[in-house]
Amino acid sequence: MSYESRAYDKQTADGFGPDPVVVLVVTGTHDVSRLVHLFSRGLIEHVAVGQRMRRQVRRHNGGRTALELLKAHGGPDFTAELQPSAAAELRAQADKFEKQINTIMLTAPGAASVVTLSSVVHELRDRADELDSA
Repeated sequence: MSYESRAYDKQTADGFGPDPVVVLVVTGTHDVSRLVHLFSRGLIEHVAVGQRMRRQVRRHNGGRTALELLKAHGGPDFTAELQPSAAAELRAQADKFEKQINTIMLTAPGAASVVTLSSVVHELRDRADELDSA
């Protein structure tokens, strides 16, 4: 991967000492597509960074080329804009089911009902994450 990295301390106004800063610069169609793919999965913090990165990369011709290359080589399709409304709707449904799970557990603890609703919540949240990644 063709990249440059720099690290330095940024002084803070709160007087608690410097904040560490790391700057990573990736150059080239292949390398940018690999970095975008790297940040498409993982912890929620990584996925959030990846979503922002994809929006920024998508704004430039070279970036769109990198995303098209990733798609053409079997990677995820990040060439389309994010659809937050569909993902938000799925998360709202997951929240609704989660409330139902809590109600069931309080009123009539039944493992089968809880497991079934829990799997629905996980599926809805996974689908919402896929929409965010698309």
